[in-house]
Amino acid sequence: MKRDMWKFIVMAAAVAMLALAAIAIAKTVLWKWVDKKGNVHYAEYLDQVPAKYRDKAVKVVIEGSDNQSSSSGGGEVTSTKKKKVRSTSKKKGKWQTKAVRAYEKVEELYNQVKSLEKKCPELRRKALNMPVIANTQASAQCYENLKKLKKDLDRARKYLEQDIYDEAHEAGVPPKWIDEAIEAAKSGSKKKK
Repeated sequence: MKRDMWKFIVMAAAVAMLALAAIAIAKTVLWKWVDKKGNVHYAEYLDQVPAKYRDKAVKVVIEGSDNQSSSSGGGEVTSTKKKKVRSTSKKKGKWQTKAVRAYEKVEELYNQVKSLEKKCPELRRKALNMPVIANTQASAQCYENLKKLKKDLDRARKYLEQDIYDEAHEAGVPPKWIDEAIEAAKSGSKKKK
């Protein structure tokens, strides 16, 4: 009898360790593509990417999932618990997609600001050298656009650094999910450069 009990304990421990290992290595996968207008999009599954963009879609893997799956006495995940895991995974994917989009918006606006910071002084020099109304207007419009973009960039940074975390907190989402997505996006953009 003691031997059977010991076997049961060893088997239960092995099942628990396997379950913990699976949780530790779980990943969230998103598919990223850019449409013809230059807008970045994300999907949870490749078949959700429009057919004409699938060949250029990039797989974004976000390591370290917080999916909580627990097992029943026999080591099998029950149907209700499977649904909870799927629901948690879907919720995590949604929030991570939101975080990656916020990061990429900041990056896009930053690049636009840097570009205009180079372009506007050139237009101003041109307007000073050849004071034609069109040159003066182009220079003024450039600086106006730069001012607007800087405000947009400040708002996007605030959202990425604070507001998304506040929204996630209100929705009961762990900040780790947001952090993982942002880190994956950062490492993805470093690989491009």
